[in-house]
Amino acid sequence: MTTKPKKEVAPLLRKGSVLEKKWKIEDLIGWGAFGQVFVCHHVSSREKYAVKCEPHGLKQSFLTTEVISMYQLQTLRCRAVPPLIDIGRTSKCNYFVTTLLGNDILKLKNSQPQRRFSIQTTLSLGIALLDLLQ
Repeated sequence: MTTKPKKEVAPLLRKGSVLEKKWKIEDLIGWGAFGQVFVCHHVSSREKYAVKCEPHGLKQSFLTTEVISMYQLQTLRCRAVPPLIDIGRTSKCNYFVTTLLGNDILKLKNSQPQRRFSIQTTLSLGIALLDLLQ
């Protein structure tokens, strides 16, 4: 059985480019059907953040929906949602900046023995998701 190599994607943002004279792009760390995520740092503080972007011209902007949801959850002081720090657009894409979190849940699951979470981890995730929904 062979595995398929990961499909390379054309980055929407260039490594080393600076957004709004504030956010310097470092590396592409993830991508999916609706966009790409990069590590960046604030030019003056050097603190690291995440930039999520999607290309212009999509029939439906999932990024806009995500930004609206994050903003509404922040006004409710929801602990499970990272803060929305900045939003903007380039000639190629729309983006937002947020705190840099850890690995995504799929990477965490796949790093576990037998590629599954323990019962305790699954229950903890379930409780956290119920808290978020509440």
